[in-house]
Amino acid sequence: VAVSKKSDVSEQSELDYSHSELSGADGIELGQKLTEYGPLEKLKHLYLERNMLSDDGVSTLAGALSHRNTPKLNRLILRNNRIGSAGVIALTDGWGGADESKAERSRSPHLGILDLEDNWIGDEGALALYAAVESGGLFCNE
Repeated sequence: VAVSKKSDVSEQSELDYSHSELSGADGIELGQKLTEYGPLEKLKHLYLERNMLSDDGVSTLAGALSHRNTPKLNRLILRNNRIGSAGVIALTDGWGGADESKAERSRSPHLGILDLEDNWIGDEGALALYAAVESGGLFCNE
């Protein structure tokens, strides 16, 4: 993953790793780096479209993209990444799912757009997203 130094990301309002052939292992590494380099006070947009992050990569990213670590994150584009229900469940659980306390749910970024189009999300993943939004565990406008 091209994130090698804190200075590469800490002052950025936008990170674009679209079409970068990132694997699940790369997603794990990116999540670890974003956590290590946080809080990322200026990051507003994260584009990860058309990679192969899969459930494993998204699971680690969820914790890195908490409201505490990315307080201004408004747009998260995960379109076409081979994310299945397990990845969506990990994403919503990582942000504080429906069963969590209000304090735990505050981990969710306050997103304007969460784009999960063209992934492999089944019924369980769709229900997890619905439950997270309904419970206030996921704040998202679109």
